[in-house]
Amino acid sequence: MRFAILGAGGIGAYLGARLATAGEDVVLVARGDHQRAMAARGVQVHDADGTRTVKVPALAPNEPFAPADVVVITAKAHDISQMLPQIRAAAKPDALIVAAQNGIPWWYFQRHGGELEDIVLESVDPGGTLAKAIDPDRVVGCVIYCPITLMGPGIVEHQGPKRLEIGRPDGKITPELDALAEAFERAGFAAPRSPNVRKEIWIKLLANAPLNPIGALVRKTSGEIAEHPSGRKLVGEIMHECLAVAAASGLPLDISVEARLAQIPGQVGRHKSSMLQDVEKGRRVEIDGLVGAVVELGDRLGVDVKALRYVYLLAQLI
Repeated sequence: MRFAILGAGGIGAYLGARLATAGEDVVLVARGDHQRAMAARGVQVHDADGTRTVKVPALAPNEPFAPADVVVITAKAHDISQMLPQIRAAAKPDALIVAAQNGIPWWYFQRHGGELEDIVLESVDPGGTLAKAIDPDRVVGCVIYCPITLMGPGIVEHQGPKRLEIGRPDGKITPELDALAEAFERAGFAAPRSPNVRKEIWIKLLANAPLNPIGALVRKTSGEIAEHPSGRKLVGEIMHECLAVAAASGLPLDISVEARLAQIPGQVGRHKSSMLQDVEKGRRVEIDGLVGAVVELGDRLGVDVKALRYVYLLAQLI
């Protein structure tokens, strides 16, 4: 199985390094100093297995390579539309397109069923460009639980879980999905196949929607926010709003907000969220898929998301 990992920042580089170590055929596509460092010396990995350098082909977006069986998109959601030529060039006609983004993805309402079938969230996919261009039957949703810090160009550090929840928009567990999961497992990841990956998206979003933008605004880790009384209160309010939006969309979740809040310090500790890392490095923050999409969907469904809306407005000022 040949993998092409597009937008290979921190998580993409780490995934590619582990897949290559497991014997998979992998190419990374990245930009700037990060790409040049990986091309020159490989990916330097720091994790529970120790420190090592893994040689993986790392190309710039304009460099050609043989089409892949699996195209993994690890770029930020706001970058994907402009990557469509890359995606088309990287994929065999029957390739799986693994969407490994935080937040509500472009394909979320494809093969959804009901009144919301095929609606487009403008905050995620303006004009439905991605929905029109990528066959949803080739898409695999991927919810990532794998905290990565990009320490420098070509240098990644991992702490915590290594879990990739995967599933198709139609919920089918196919032989192709099994083969993909097995490749991830050989690389050291837990890779459960979900018949309802949308549920997994909301479970992660329940924490990401409040903690990512708040962390970026106040420059605190998720653990620090959850342990502070004011932070805990605001995060709890936003979690309740997210649960209400999910339920209104037809996906009620039996999750205790208090129990979820209690898990955060132990799960992520002092790890800086991806949005906080982006702010510190002067990069564009991934606000729309994580926050704007929930606000847009809440407005569409008539759900009050006042607390999240204020955080969203503030985060747009960063």
